[in-house]
Amino acid sequence: MSKQDEESKLQLIESAFECNICLEIATEPILTNCGHLFCWPCIYSWLNSNQEFLTCPVCKNGCSKNSLIPLYSKDEAKTTKQRDPNIPPRPKPGRNDPVRNNNQVGQNNLANGAMIAGYGLFPSLFNLICIKDGDIEKDERHENEATVEIENVRKLKAILFLLILCLIMMIVFYF
Repeated sequence: MSKQDEESKLQLIESAFECNICLEIATEPILTNCGHLFCWPCIYSWLNSNQEFLTCPVCKNGCSKNSLIPLYSKDEAKTTKQRDPNIPPRPKPGRNDPVRNNNQVGQNNLANGAMIAGYGLFPSLFNLICIKDGDIEKDERHENEATVEIENVRKLKAILFLLILCLIMMIVFYF
């Protein structure tokens, strides 16, 4: 590849990451929830200007400081420029709790369902059940209740299993 081709590709890449306000490569880049990229100092100044509504400078979609998403790069500490000391540090991203991977080996999950082996006359007592994720409807308001309900059923079955086992042991040893 020639140097001109490399320089044109580099310019194309740099233009994709330029601030939509100052039109320079974004320092401390921030994304709005509508997907537009800005420098933190630029969008901070924009949002603090005297406007009736807080909107994205590009598409006029509503945005606020709470909805901004910071972007981080590996060489960010080396490239930070001096900025106005009146501008606070950019907001931290929201933190989501990790989600359990039910498709991991050993989690007993097979293609949106689970199969747990059991034995004897009462297989459901010994956990021979097949649960499909679709069998338990999840609502945003009751998202944790389904998991709690399954755990409660498993605990109840374990207690019932122990009681029946004790009853069988008593019958065998006393009669």
